[in-house]
Amino acid sequence: MAIEWNEKQDEAIISRNGTVLVSAAAGSGKSAVLVERVIRRLCDEDNRCPADSLMIVTFTNAAASGLRHKINKALAEKIKDNPKNSYLKKQQRLLSSAVIGTMDSFCGTLVRENFFLTDIEPDFRILDSAQEKLLKSAAIDNVLEKYYTEKTEPFLDLLELFGSDKKDDSLIKNVNSCYDYAIAYPRPEKWIDLLVSEYDSSVGIKQTASGKAIIKDITLQLEKFINNLKIAAQLSACYDKLEKEYVPVIENDIKICEELLELARNGEWDDLRSAVFDSADRFQKSLPTIKGELSNTYEKKTAKALRDDARETVIGFRESMPASESQYKEDCDALKPALECFASIVKDFIAELMRLKREENAYSFSDISHAALDLLIDENGNKTALANELTDRFTEILIDEYQDTNDAQDTLFNSISKEQKNLFIDGDVKQSIYRFRKAMPEIFIQRRDKYALYNKDEDNYPAKIFLDSNYRSRKEVIDTVNFVFSRIMNKNTGDIDYDENEFLNFKADYNNEPMPCEIHFLYKNNAGKMISEEEHVASQIKEMIDSKMQVKDGDNYRDICYSDISILLRSVSKHGEAFANALAKLGIPVTSEANDSFCNQYEVAVMLSLLKAVDNPLNDLAVLSSLYSPLFGFTPDE
Repeated sequence: MAIEWNEKQDEAIISRNGTVLVSAAAGSGKSAVLVERVIRRLCDEDNRCPADSLMIVTFTNAAASGLRHKINKALAEKIKDNPKNSYLKKQQRLLSSAVIGTMDSFCGTLVRENFFLTDIEPDFRILDSAQEKLLKSAAIDNVLEKYYTEKTEPFLDLLELFGSDKKDDSLIKNVNSCYDYAIAYPRPEKWIDLLVSEYDSSVGIKQTASGKAIIKDITLQLEKFINNLKIAAQLSACYDKLEKEYVPVIENDIKICEELLELARNGEWDDLRSAVFDSADRFQKSLPTIKGELSNTYEKKTAKALRDDARETVIGFRESMPASESQYKEDCDALKPALECFASIVKDFIAELMRLKREENAYSFSDISHAALDLLIDENGNKTALANELTDRFTEILIDEYQDTNDAQDTLFNSISKEQKNLFIDGDVKQSIYRFRKAMPEIFIQRRDKYALYNKDEDNYPAKIFLDSNYRSRKEVIDTVNFVFSRIMNKNTGDIDYDENEFLNFKADYNNEPMPCEIHFLYKNNAGKMISEEEHVASQIKEMIDSKMQVKDGDNYRDICYSDISILLRSVSKHGEAFANALAKLGIPVTSEANDSFCNQYEVAVMLSLLKAVDNPLNDLAVLSSLYSPLFGFTPDE
């Protein structure tokens, strides 16, 4: 049965004359739209897009494999309906040559095919996290040994800045952290230099990144407190006595905050700083004491709480502005040599780590992606001949989950696209969860803010399309999600304002029987005993099964079964076993990652290490583990 696409889905499928960004909410059918778009492109004999001229980048190997299978299956169905169509048959044959995979697999293939243009051997291997950790440790030791030998004044100052000239743990931690951030950019060394440039004493503090962040925070806080103080004044006006005692004080507070806000927006740093420090004397220390029947009213308590919070926070701005403009410049001049030394250490660390990796002919995924980027972009940021060759090869480049890319990856995609005119990008900022891997959702946001809405009649590009209809969840789930996140998510806490433009819209086909979202609070019973979270969850599952709760399965409803239920935990290793035991006590069959303890048993772990060492003698961790085990009996010193 043919799928009925909604208007926005159809636009995402048919728009093909320029770059398109699809902001796709959870459950909006994004994957199905992507597959349908590819199928229609492959089957369009008038506006041809050969299968081997497609590049489709997904987030995981499993997703890539599944996508290739779906496209192949859909093509097979088309051929079944048109068995004499030679063009479709050719597309099916060419599909094996299409670039469908992860960013890592594309970069790896590109580097291997063009190894002669790099200093990487084609038979390189990918390091696991433990192996890379060992190489990082060796690299930083080698680098710091040189600096300890030279003992320059900036280096000694740097050690003191990080806590101790006898212990460098903090320095090493910060070098590693800086490295992890730097490699998320196309040119790590340039990014490191940019950090040092922040300590240019000729630049006013309000123009620096840190100064801008401080001013932005103060501005947002003042705007909030002015609004809160106005609410406090309105509440105080409900009673004559409160209005007489509270309102004059609160109005003075509003005046102070408005003056500070104007200085934050348009004034000089020193003027704002002086005003912040003077505010402690300008604020009345406390509101007048109110006794009697008004003392416990909601209006009095709320007004006082709002006012006290505003006063304490505004006075606390002093901690954000400890230095004057002249003091800041003195600090910059004093700190810059040490920070330049830190930048040199990080750069030397990058170079030494790469040297050690070349000796092992083993690299991380980020190393390979940077090698691929060097093949495509020269030092001046211009496209290479290879990049132009790939640009001519790809008719369209489709990228899934773009909210989780970083600056280096974004630069790579731009280098092989036709002036960004043949990109199809999908993602959802609300589902960006990989900042710890240095993902930069702001790249997706910047593109989305810059592009105009797609208009089918005008066929305008670059364009954006919003898929905001949810076909997965019940209305109660959608309403709850929208209610919660509209109150806690904004540009300051989550990069976007969760408003009507970001809401999920219920479109799923469920019966009208209500099934509200529930939040359960556990409390002590009359005996002072609190039921455990594990026992409570087990009892809820048992109740759902016994009551034969109805769940939707395709177009029909059936009784719920145990395999329909999943328990998500922050840490399975810490809590998984307790949940599994609680479920088992009630006769509930359970499968848990925490039960996968067989491979963690000491004897099994020893044998696994031995097998890994046999498979790859260069796996130092596995070899050392085997030698240290009872199988060989070496001591740590040996």
